[in-house]
Amino acid sequence: MHKIITINNYPAGRMEYAIATDELQILDVYVQPEYRRQGLAENALRELLRENPPLNNAYLEVRASNQAALNLYLKLGFTKTGLRKDYYNNPIEDAVLLHKELTRAV
Repeated sequence: MHKIITINNYPAGRMEYAIATDELQILDVYVQPEYRRQGLAENALRELLRENPPLNNAYLEVRASNQAALNLYLKLGFTKTGLRKDYYNNPIEDAVLLHKELTRAV
């Protein structure tokens, strides 16, 4: 599934995700460079988490070097649960695994 991230009704990014049983897997969050650091990804993620209340858990992975994304996910209550060595290509890089219980308010 996907969701378009907009600013003033203009597409500024997207989120890709999957839902299976009681779990949300966030596959990709992308905001165009000129629209970053305006809270668009944070607002879109909060909305996604709010609109899926029957879900119990959310999972995702992020490049170890993507400090901005890591900070955002930690701010939203995700916790680091593991590492996948050499998960990404171009360049080869580890993935940080993150998890959030969805039983709390976002």
